Amino acid sequence: MTSSSTNGFYRPRSALARAIYEKHRNDMHLEELDKNEWYQVNSSLLTVELKEKFVQLGPDEETKEFLSASIDKSSWVWTQIWYLLAKAVLRRFWSVTDING
Repeated sequence: MTSSSTNGFYRPRSALARAIYEKHRNDMHLEELDKNEWYQVNSSLLTVELKEKFVQLGPDEETKEFLSASIDKSSWVWTQIWYLLAKAVLRRFWSVTDING
């Protein structure tokens, strides 16, 4: 497998190798990301009345489990390939929104 240098990192050239590489990079980014930031509200954008009543919350356990399961499922390569093939066929009959449910 050949690779090219990008900002000191090696990046694969083949489409499959590049997809796997990007998936790995995205997974690493998600692991390091503070997901509580997704639930933070910029209180400076709230009115004074809302600031007095607003209570900052974070993700509950069920949401954390859902996010973890979603990240795990994204690693199921054969399932992803099946979805891609199914979408390619079904796209001729339905919109992507209908296919995804």
